[in-house]
Amino acid sequence: MNRAKKKYESKLRGFEILNIRTEKGEKKIEEYGISYTPTFLILDKNDKEISRYVGEAKEEIFFKFIEEKLKN
Repeated sequence: MNRAKKKYESKLRGFEILNIRTEKGEKKIEEYGISYTPTFLILDKNDKEISRYVGEAKEEIFFKFIEEKLKN
């Protein structure tokens, strides 16, 4: 996750990548309706969900997911 943050933080203001563990992140899991891990969310600056990717992903797939959403 640190590699993704370094790669994209200059493109987005307030960009943050969180690693929410199910046993410690119950509030966030409930807030965003996460029922499967891993789940990757892209949120706007108001914490509104823009997009979601569910399932394991190699780093290049994860980066592609982020890049596609940056184009929109």
